[in-house]
Amino acid sequence: MNSKQAGKEARAAQLRAKAEAELARVIGVLDEAPDCSTEEILHELQVHQIELEMQNEALRQSQVLLEESRDSYVKLYDLAPVGYLTLTDQGLIAKINLTCATLLGMERNKLQQRRFSQFVMPEDSDRWHRHFQHTLKHDEKQSCELALRRSDGSVLHAWLNCQRVAADENSSSVHIALTDITAHNQATTINLQILSELRKKHEQLITLVDVLPDAIYLKDGESRWQTTNQVGRDLFDLQGKDWRGKTDLEMANEMPELRSVFEACVESDEMAFRSGGMYQTEEYITGTDGTRRDIEVRKFPRFAADGSRAGLVVIGRDITQQKAIQSALIKSEAKHKEQAKLLQTVLDALPAQVCAW
Repeated sequence: MNSKQAGKEARAAQLRAKAEAELARVIGVLDEAPDCSTEEILHELQVHQIELEMQNEALRQSQVLLEESRDSYVKLYDLAPVGYLTLTDQGLIAKINLTCATLLGMERNKLQQRRFSQFVMPEDSDRWHRHFQHTLKHDEKQSCELALRRSDGSVLHAWLNCQRVAADENSSSVHIALTDITAHNQATTINLQILSELRKKHEQLITLVDVLPDAIYLKDGESRWQTTNQVGRDLFDLQGKDWRGKTDLEMANEMPELRSVFEACVESDEMAFRSGGMYQTEEYITGTDGTRRDIEVRKFPRFAADGSRAGLVVIGRDITQQKAIQSALIKSEAKHKEQAKLLQTVLDALPAQVCAW
């Protein structure tokens, strides 16, 4: 006989005992009324019997509903996506749902009265002990992350929400909701590795860009300065200045000696965006020492999928020396042409005999 059948028989016996007691009470009442006829007594008993049957039917229906509700609760408890377990104040597993048993890799009946700390990884053992003792002393919900060892030796990373429940004045238990965060931790580890690699590549790229001989600037869709390399910072003497996130006009207000340069940048930025492709121009900048530097500028606009302005890549090359060489070559060529012309004039003026000789 299973426990469920035994429970039903016990409740039936209790109900019969109550019915016999009620019948004795009714008979006692009727005995105190000697004027009642046999028919009246029989009618009263029949009415009372019907009342008892109705009450019994109502109780039976209530019991069915309670059993259905209990079964539904048990299913919800066992099939919940989160592991649930109850620990005694000694840390023993008193109750555990199927989800939690599956997470720990053992059959539920083998987990009953087993010490939960047996599943805690050695490196988390002290932390779990302090957390459990702290939970037993406070009514507020306590949370922690633990590494647990499954029965097959694999590691389960879990997040525990613990709540103390007082059984009586001298004892209490701890309800725990256990969530598997192994996949989350693995994804976080992978993301951190990817982020670390991206940082390394970013640092390498910054180093590479910094050693380039050209000035490189990155601006957003509204032409606000985002980043630049060392050559770019030196060209505008930006050391110690707050330039990130500012437009050329805002830079002009802070560096009025370069206002004409920044205003030219505003104009060429707009031309680059309007061109839709690489835009090339020449600009010049005069340093604090009064030296003029000629810059060949190439601007590459970037656009978002919807066509809006996404940013601007600016590459500036100092061509001051190149232009000086070109100018010297032009002057030298002109000088040579002038000298050749003069020589030809002299030759033309000499007598024919001299030329023949």
